[in-house]
Amino acid sequence: MKKLCFTLLSVSFFSLAHAYELPGDYYVGGMFGYGWTDQDLEGKGNLPSASISGNEWDLSAVAGMAWNGLRGSYIGIEGEVEFSKESTDRFRDSFSGDNWSISAGAYGRVGWWFWNSTLFYGKLGVKETYVSFSDGDSDTIPSLEFAIGTEYIMNLDWTIRAEYSHERLSKSSDIFTDYDIQSTENTLSIGFMRHF
Repeated sequence: MKKLCFTLLSVSFFSLAHAYELPGDYYVGGMFGYGWTDQDLEGKGNLPSASISGNEWDLSAVAGMAWNGLRGSYIGIEGEVEFSKESTDRFRDSFSGDNWSISAGAYGRVGWWFWNSTLFYGKLGVKETYVSFSDGDSDTIPSLEFAIGTEYIMNLDWTIRAEYSHERLSKSSDIFTDYDIQSTENTLSIGFMRHF
């Protein structure tokens, strides 16, 4: 009897998970985020090394496609273009810390639908970021980013998304005079997606 009850409850749960219609497989949207940055500057020769911290505002455009599998499973791919403005601690006289950047990234997403309306997911991808530093130098930096998030169905056309991401950037050549850089960023973002 216990086995029968457990089986019936399990079937009911997975049936409820698909008692609603999921949004379309293709989507576009926008995200707005705020991040905390840490940069380790490695001085060359006799120059000192330093660590500086800051904050960053991000605005991004997102496009992707998704496949909803059995019993609420989810897999998707996503592209993103992001514009960022960063303010950090002052470093030496030439670096005020007011930097801007533009980046493009590609990601894979996997997740699971719960409560008839809410997707919990993980995301992993690579980015290429062009950074213009306040001292006049600029460079392109590769990075690795992972994220966790949740997406809620508002209706068949729209979802709202909240996300936490962690990004690691590094560059072994000069970025600004006589220094190499390694940077991490933690970001909280919110956005809307239009599904088709």
